[in-house]
Amino acid sequence: MKEEELKSKTVKELKSEIKKLKAISGAVLGISLVLAAVTIYNMITKEDTSTDMALLVVAIACSASIPVQFSSIKKIKTELASREANS
Repeated sequence: MKEEELKSKTVKELKSEIKKLKAISGAVLGISLVLAAVTIYNMITKEDTSTDMALLVVAIACSASIPVQFSSIKKIKTELASREANS
């Protein structure tokens, strides 16, 4: 998120944004972990692992978006803290 976007939103909107980002991050993390676990299990128990390898790559790629979400959460928390300090 850009600094201008954060400054133009109210405290209530920022707190709502944090909740949304946490929910999205949790869902992506959960789905990625389940997908990775299932594909690893299938790779161990089956001989044909070509599909499972592709799904494992998808799980890793999806989980790569999580640090971006946490970075956005950190920026929003910093903005909220600066507003509380100024009040």
